Amino acid sequence: MLTLGRRPVGAILLVGGLLLFAGGSTPSATADTVPAVVAQRGDHSRTVTAIQRALIAAGITPAGGADGWYGPGTTAAVAEYQRRRGLPSTGVVDRATATLLGVVPATPLLAIGKRGPEVVTMQQQLLALGITVRGGADGVYGRYTAAAVKYFQQTRRVRPSGALDAGTAALLVAAQPAVTPTPTPTTIQIQTTTTVPASTVPASTVPASTVPASTVPASTVPASTVPVTTVPVTTVPSTPTAPDLAQLAPGARGSEVASLQRLLIAVGLTPRGGADGIYGVSTTAMVRTFQTRTGLAATGIADPLTRSSLAAAVQALTAPTAPAPAATAASPAVGGHHGAADLQFLPLPRTCAIRSSFGAPRSGGRRHQGIDMMVPRGTPIYASRAGTITKINVDYPGSLAGNAVYLTLPDGTYFFHAHLDRVAPGITRGSHVAAGALLGYVGSTGNARGPHLHLEIHPRGGTAVDPYPIVRSASGC
Repeated sequence: MLTLGRRPVGAILLVGGLLLFAGGSTPSATADTVPAVVAQRGDHSRTVTAIQRALIAAGITPAGGADGWYGPGTTAAVAEYQRRRGLPSTGVVDRATATLLGVVPATPLLAIGKRGPEVVTMQQQLLALGITVRGGADGVYGRYTAAAVKYFQQTRRVRPSGALDAGTAALLVAAQPAVTPTPTPTTIQIQTTTTVPASTVPASTVPASTVPASTVPASTVPASTVPVTTVPVTTVPSTPTAPDLAQLAPGARGSEVASLQRLLIAVGLTPRGGADGIYGVSTTAMVRTFQTRTGLAATGIADPLTRSSLAAAVQALTAPTAPAPAATAASPAVGGHHGAADLQFLPLPRTCAIRSSFGAPRSGGRRHQGIDMMVPRGTPIYASRAGTITKINVDYPGSLAGNAVYLTLPDGTYFFHAHLDRVAPGITRGSHVAAGALLGYVGSTGNARGPHLHLEIHPRGGTAVDPYPIVRSASGC
């Protein structure tokens, strides 16, 4: 039996779309075979050092750095990396996590030439994500299946080999659309008795005929008590839906698909072929991009909530500019407690790696005027609202903000994005951008320790407010 570090080797199996690792020796172990658990808390080895260096390269620095010790800091860093990749946040480096980190080789589990039920399962998972596999789920891993796998790998920032390795397989399983069961309405009988002073209920308000004397003896109903009828209460799902909008999925065709595509085009997401009425790979990718930007489940399926959110985004984009209304309970101002109402789009793909450091002291007597969102270099940054680019900072030696973009709303409120690796093409001073437009990419320019987005919100151009509750609420954290 081969070993890596101190752990015995296990066989890698793909069963029903899940990666399983069976302990024990295999009939023909190879140098590419690795254990189910590559490293975990308590380990101290060069493998751990390699893992820590890979985490740092991904923008996640364990406490203690690359010291070779797998302690609480490394466990937390691994869990955060797994969460960002959409994997179960176990904090343990398994075969899939190690492959994605590049610590172990991306050995193919399935590749061109393979046939069988495992290939069928993989093809069905690709099709469920709206990725076209020519020939369908026929169980044959040919060049068309390899092309579909390669496309999936590109969308998940994995080296596009076209072969199914452990990391790709885990991401494919994690990306499968969740099936939410329809809740059964439950009727709850509620009977209450409300005491009202007799003087507040005129005799004409409750006719005597509403309470027959033969039904309720007078002795049981005090003059100051009004009986309340039993009311059935039906529970409903808490998630808002748009019942008038049908769900559209990959493979659909027709006028409704064309309408969906026109809405996508209106927010700057143009499928290949335009509004041709065909729900193919490109339309699926555009829907998934919109869902990611708005914090919805990135399934690539235009469910009623996605369609209504897309329509609302287009309506907000095309509505005539008007002065912002005064803050009320129904329309909270930027910086209020109802953060989801303040951000039409999330500034980054959904993440909870947000540092609450607003007001913290900085060098030169300064105070931190925003929050830091710790994500890998190159992560796209989006416009949270429709507005105008009023200023762009370019990095220079000694710069604090580095490359930065100011997005200003009609009422003067502006969003300040700092430490960008680079600004997106076409983003210049004076540019008018739609909500959800690409502004740039996360970096570490200026006075930054590691890649992250520094975000400030200045309501009506005034003093900065703490973005933490706004962004965290909008992100669903």
